[in-house]
Amino acid sequence: MKKKNFLYFIILMTILIYLFIETKTAMAAVKEGGLLFFNSVLPSLFPFLVLSNMFFKLDYAKYMATIFSPFMSKYFKLSGKGAYPLITSMISGYPIGSKTVSEMYLNNQLSYNEANKLISICSTPGPIFVIGTVATAFLNLPKAGLIILPSIYMALFIYARLFFKRENHTLLSSNKQTYKKHYNIGKIFAESVSNSMDTLINVLGYIMFFSLVINLMDTTLLTNLDILPFKLNMFLSNFIKGIMEMTIGIKGLSELNFISAPIMIGVITFLLSFGGLCANMQCISFISNTDLSIGKYLLSKLSLGLISGGISYLLSFIFIRDTTLTFNIGMKIPFMFNLTSSLIFVTVYTFTLITLITLIKKEI
Repeated sequence: MKKKNFLYFIILMTILIYLFIETKTAMAAVKEGGLLFFNSVLPSLFPFLVLSNMFFKLDYAKYMATIFSPFMSKYFKLSGKGAYPLITSMISGYPIGSKTVSEMYLNNQLSYNEANKLISICSTPGPIFVIGTVATAFLNLPKAGLIILPSIYMALFIYARLFFKRENHTLLSSNKQTYKKHYNIGKIFAESVSNSMDTLINVLGYIMFFSLVINLMDTTLLTNLDILPFKLNMFLSNFIKGIMEMTIGIKGLSELNFISAPIMIGVITFLLSFGGLCANMQCISFISNTDLSIGKYLLSKLSLGLISGGISYLLSFIFIRDTTLTFNIGMKIPFMFNLTSSLIFVTVYTFTLITLITLIKKEI
């Protein structure tokens, strides 16, 4: 524990010293994070947060549990109760799925085992962000979103089939007496908006802070990458930024004009599915209020990132290999397939995925 505390002290002191020395640069980085939130995150997240809260407070999760019980049992080895947080996550994006699972678990609506499983798969990017921001605005290729999004959802199914053990779940049936409850819709709406704003303020804080950290890394750690060839340097620099905060990293990657379409889309899908440390810290802030396993959650995010990245790589290789990508900086590149780089990519990918599968099997 002492070593950990010392490490945290060093990191915090480094950031503090940076703030004093590079005040103007630090302020610009925080401002950039704020603009990123208001331009990309807030419009796509706020309405879904409000609606998700209202669904939860109006007990519609019970209806969804009844309707989707057979589907969840057959394909995800879960009870129907898992349908609500899973669908909410797929529609709304980070960090709503983790928030919903944590709240349902704390309200005794989910068992420990089921909540631990759901926390692994109920953490996905929203479709508006993937198709509207990433595919259309960043890549200028809307059909890339039709590859990225299904790849992320297919990875959830594959992960569940690989790692979830089937338990005996009773198929839920409709019980009309359960739903005879009077609701004050005005009060529920007001509470939902208030709750959503609290969540959004937290998200804003995370994004601004990680924007500051990335700016610090840019002027310190990432300068060490200058010894590498220019193209590798640019790729690794933006990829590391994406590991920290996915939107900043993905935007930087989309501006590189020397990466083949399948690798570009595969790497972006990995970052979207993994979520970056910023999005994962938001999810962990909700998980930490429970006794659910954060270690399993992080392992699952890495595995889902690799699985979805592999799927999107294959799909884009098949469907858009002959497509010319027009990036948001106005450059055009044809599809380029380099056998050596692809073999290295596939080898590293396979080794990492096998290692993660072994680790997860041991945990589960």
